[in-house]
Formats: sequence, structure tokens, C-alpha cells
Amino acid sequence: MYTTKNPSLRIKQDDLKCKNGCGYYGNSEWGGYCSQCYRKSVQHERLKKTDYEDRVQVTEKHARPSSTSFSKFEEKKRQQVEKKPKLLKMFKKSSSVKDTSRSDQWKEMYIGNPDLDKLKEESNSCFGSVGELVEKDVQKCIHSFNMSALKLADTRPIEELSELAQNFYQVFSKRMDASTIYKDVTQDRKEILLDYVEKYAMAFLYRILFCPPSTSDEEKDLAIQNRIRQLNWVNAKHLECRINETHPFVIIFADILGMDSAKAPQDKLSCVVRCCRNIFLLLQQAVDGPASADEFLPALIFVVLKANPARLKSNINYITRFCNASRLMSGEGGYYFTNLCCAVSFIENLTAESLNMPVEEFDQYMEGKVVPASTWESALMMCEVRLIFGHVFAN
Repeated sequence: MYTTKNPSLRIKQDDLKCKNGCGYYGNSEWGGYCSQCYRKSVQHERLKKTDYEDRVQVTEKHARPSSTSFSKFEEKKRQQVEKKPKLLKMFKKSSSVKDTSRSDQWKEMYIGNPDLDKLKEESNSCFGSVGELVEKDVQKCIHSFNMSALKLADTRPIEELSELAQNFYQVFSKRMDASTIYKDVTQDRKEILLDYVEKYAMAFLYRILFCPPSTSDEEKDLAIQNRIRQLNWVNAKHLECRINETHPFVIIFADILGMDSAKAPQDKLSCVVRCCRNIFLLLQQAVDGPASADEFLPALIFVVLKANPARLKSNINYITRFCNASRLMSGEGGYYFTNLCCAVSFIENLTAESLNMPVEEFDQYMEGKVVPASTWESALMMCEVRLIFGHVFAN
């Protein structure tokens, strides 16, 4: 997996792959593993922790005194008897309050959600072709998952909710292959249904799962945003990028900036894919022929630096956690997303050596003592892009 210690503008394809050597794309959020190997690693660590805790409990049990006074035992028993009705009363009250608040939360997230209404409209033709029984089963599975996620959202870390979602995708996929309800559904339709299940569940839970307060996502967003602002002096030449800086980047920037407006993780991933495809087209125009993978990463870094997308780390983490892992492990989406993670890692760890620049000159740029003329041109260009982009989404 791509290392962050010595960021380079040129990386080998093997550097994008899982460090376990399985052949799938890795991810820095998964410690360099692919989703599959990362989950195995987490489960292994969890088992080790459980075994350790069990051994500690056994040791403590043997270390306790073998006998206690009868009077102390009777006193403790009496206190427990008196406490039990109070605890039951408190538990019932607490449970009732939780159920009420959860019900209110469910209504708030469901009613008047334009994304859910849009998804329902778009899915009418698909459900019309697969039948009512299939539609009911799909909605039942989504409802069951959403309820489970809501119950765990306040008490479990985001990693466990991510694992819950990934398990849900796998279980539902296997259900479609095993259940007689889906026996007449074609493989293409099953893919559409799986896509719908992911979109609907994530659009419903978006407020809870995107940039949750229990994580440091927001702090990381601010850190990368400030870092990119510090690097506003970096131009195409510094990155050995063959893109013409005077080229209108409106379409490319619109794709990467649009990632923050999407709700479903696969829709955010689609924004990344469209952006990267357009970068390749731009490179082909610049070199007047096919563009190589070596030329792609510097161009992507340049685009990220000039666009400075909103909540960049939150969007990357959301895709990593809740996009169906199979999309990120291989294929076009996996390749482009892994490159985006590498681009962000390069920006976070960029040094004078990374740009083949003297340390003194690099420090002057970082401290704002020297400002290249192209910086002002880039700033004006981005103001224009953001105005156009804002106008498009306003309509």
C-alpha cells in the first residue's frame, strides 16, 4: 500500500494494492489492507482481546478469598432484594424514554426526506418488473437494518456500524441467491436491487453516519482544508503535471466538489470516478495521445489542491466505511478511489523533497514570504468555478 512517510509523485500499481498481497486495492483507513483483509484483521484482534480478558477474569477469580463471613453475605443479599424493584422501575422508565425518542427520530429521518422520495420514484420501474413479493422483502430487509443501526448508533463506535453495514450487504446478496422469492429475478436486476438497498439505507441514516461527533472527522476536514490553503502556491510545474493550468476546469471541479452534496456512498464514489475520467481526457489532450498512470496521480493531486473540496476527509471516510466494499476492492471505482486517497496522503505529507525543491525555498512559500503569480490566477479561477457551481446546484 502507498506509504505516507516519503510521498512521491510516481507510484507503482502494486503500491495501490492490499499489503496482505491478496491483489485487491488497499486503503489507508484500513491500515493498508483491503476491506476483506482488514475485517479479518479486526476480528483476529477482537478474539485476542476477548481471550486476554477471559484469562484476567479467571486469574482474579482464583485470587479472591475462599470464604466470606455469613453476616456480610446476608447483608449483601438483603440490599440486592431491596434494590431489584427500584432497578426494574428505572429500567422500564429508561427503556420507554428510549423507545419514544427513537420513534421520534425515525419519523424525523423518514418523513419529508427528498432523497428517499426520489429513490422510490426511480425504483418504480425495477420493482414493477420483479413483483410485489420481492419489493416487500427488500423493504423489510432495509427496515430491519435501519432499526438495528439506530439502536446501536448512540452506543457503538462508527467502526462497528460500518461492519454492520458491510455484513448487511453481504447477507442481503446471499439472500437473493438463496430465497425462492428471488428465483425469477435476473442477475442484472439483483445488482440493481443491491444498489437500491445500499442507497436507501444510507440516505435514511446519512445524518447519523456521516461525520459523526464520536469521530475526529471534522477536525481532519479542517486540517486538510488549512493544509491545502497553505499549499495554494503549488502549480502544475511543481508537480511535474502535464495539464495546462489555463484550461477551464469547471467540469472536473464540479465533479469533485459535487461529492459533498451526494448522500449515498456509491453516488459520492461516482463523483470521484467522473472527475478522474475527465482528468484522463484532459491529459490525453495535453499529450496528444493516451495518458499513462504515471501522469494521472500528479494531475489528480493538482485538481484536489485547486478545488479544495468541502469536508474531504469526511467524504472519504464515509465512502470507506459504508460503500459496499466490493466496489472499492477492484474495478474502476476501486482504482480511482485508491488514487484519491494517495493524493490526499501526498498533500498531507508533502515536503520540499517531494517537489524536488530546496528546503529554504519551500519554507518561504509555506510562510507566505514568496507568492508565485500563478497563485492569484488560480484563486480567481476557483472563485469563478465556485460561483458557477453554486448557481448550478441552486437551480
